[in-house]
Amino acid sequence: MDDREKRYLERFVEQGNTFLKWGGEDMPRDKKDPKTGEDVSRYDYGGSGDLNSDKDKMMYKIVVEKMLAEIYGRHKGDVDNVWREWRFGINKMSQEDAGYEVAFYKVLENENFVSAENYGDSGELDSEADLARLKDIFAGLRTRLLVSSSVSGSDIEALKKSFAGEKVVLKGEEFVVGVEQSEGKAVLSFSKGESKFGLKQSGAGKTVSDFEFWVNDAFHRVDLEYYPVLLVTWNGSSWIESGDEGTYRLGKYFFDEVYRASVISKFLDRRC
Repeated sequence: MDDREKRYLERFVEQGNTFLKWGGEDMPRDKKDPKTGEDVSRYDYGGSGDLNSDKDKMMYKIVVEKMLAEIYGRHKGDVDNVWREWRFGINKMSQEDAGYEVAFYKVLENENFVSAENYGDSGELDSEADLARLKDIFAGLRTRLLVSSSVSGSDIEALKKSFAGEKVVLKGEEFVVGVEQSEGKAVLSFSKGESKFGLKQSGAGKTVSDFEFWVNDAFHRVDLEYYPVLLVTWNGSSWIESGDEGTYRLGKYFFDEVYRASVISKFLDRRC
C-alpha cells in the first residue's frame, strides 16, 4: 500500500477504537460525551462515523480490494476461507455466521473477485479468468485516478472565496454564481429562484465522436470539441447530466450539417 492508503488505514483503525469506546451499551443516554458535551451519536454501532466523505468512501474501496486480494491469494481462491478470515480473523475461521456468509456470496455474484496474481498466466490472455483479472486491474486504476482528481473541501472553499455570490447576466436574465461539490467534483452553479444549472468538472480525458454526416457524396466524422466540464441541472436533490453531450460539444460549423443528417437518418429508419 502507498502512504496515502496507510494514512487512511490509520484513521480507519482510530475510528474503530472510537466506535468501541462509545458503541452499544457504552453510548450515553443523551448521546453526548460527559466530559466535553460533544454529540457522539455517530459513533454508535451502525452510525456514520467520520470517514464518510466521497474521497473516504473511494479510499475504503481501494484498501478493501487490496486486503481481499491478499486474503484471496493466500487461500488460493477458496472463497469460503476468504469470507471466514475477513469476518473472524485468521485464528477464528471455524466460527459460523450464516447471515454474513449469505451477504458475502450475494455481493460476490455481482462483482469480479480480485486476484493477487498477475492478470494472465505466462503473460497470455487466454481465458475468461485472465480477462476478469485484467478488468479488476483497470477498475482499480480508475478508482485511484478518481481519488487523485477529486476536489478537496479546502479547494471548494478557495473557489467560493474567489467568485461565489457573483451575479452574471445570461440571455437577459440575472443568475447568482455558486460553487458546490458533487461526487468529489467541483460544480460551478448558476441559479435563479427555483431554477439551477451548472458546469461540473469532468474526469474524462477526451470526448469520442460517433457523429457522421453526408456531404458531397461521402460520410464525414465530426470531431467533438472537448472542454473539461459537463452540463448539469439540479433536480432538487442531486446534480444530473443535462442535454446531449455529443451535441453541445459540437463546433458551431458542424451543427447544422449534423442536425440535418440526424433528421434524415431517423426518417430513413422509420420508412425503410
